[in-house]
Amino acid sequence: MNVRRVLVSLLVAVLALLVVGIGVTAALDPYVWPSLFVGIPAGVLAALVAGGVTYWRVGDRVEVRPST
Repeated sequence: MNVRRVLVSLLVAVLALLVVGIGVTAALDPYVWPSLFVGIPAGVLAALVAGGVTYWRVGDRVEVRPST
């Protein structure tokens, strides 16, 4: 397991959780009383998708170094 791959995926997942969770909560606040109960699952779902896709795509990158 590549440490860089895991750390990048976790960072992207945490950022997605925060951005989507706070965004959905703020957007629904005037309309839905428990908007946090909608924002948390939306943020978790976004974090799972973003983290999974990032882990998959970062793993596809192959660094080719020129031989000397």
